[in-house]
Amino acid sequence: MEGLDSESFVDMAGPSFLLAAVLAVSAGGPGLDRSADVVVDSTPVPSAWFRVGEVRIVRRGDTDVVQTILRTRYLSRVAARIAEKDRSNWPPGSSGRADSDRYVEALERAADDVLRADRREVPSLLIEFARGPGVSAVVLAEPHVVRDADGLHVSDARTIAVLRASEAYVERDMILIVSDSFDVSESDASARLSLRVSPSRDRH
Repeated sequence: MEGLDSESFVDMAGPSFLLAAVLAVSAGGPGLDRSADVVVDSTPVPSAWFRVGEVRIVRRGDTDVVQTILRTRYLSRVAARIAEKDRSNWPPGSSGRADSDRYVEALERAADDVLRADRREVPSLLIEFARGPGVSAVVLAEPHVVRDADGLHVSDARTIAVLRASEAYVERDMILIVSDSFDVSESDASARLSLRVSPSRDRH
């Protein structure tokens, strides 16, 4: 990836991934620097009445980001549900199944990493699917989240893992997440993300 040290990434085509103890990520690399994020849209998930987090569409320079912020004492259960959905989107034999398997493994271990920490705060996990010039990645981090009447705000985040995945997998998951979270068609989700891929089907 352009502008990013190859050692800062875990290639999802490889056999495993690393966690924060052995992963140094350049915070200023393209697709990773959140300092100039522009939030285009956001929605509580799974609903405004039972909020465990938010899904956001973010512009990060030339990079599109679908950002999921989880803040819940049921983090393990929520992460398991996300993993279940991702596996169902990429059945065995599909082109993105290997990427999905490694993402799910990373997600489950990241949730465990957050829950093992001895903190009094509500457990929080940040999931980012990022796609732009030279960037096709999934970022897992432990954010510092502040909640107010306007929603959730991330002031800082401890990177747990950065996974490099195929463009097709990242873009397709971004569309599916936006479609599901915002309750819109996949065509609408694709248009909101300004991605070049075409959705394979509409749910609505």
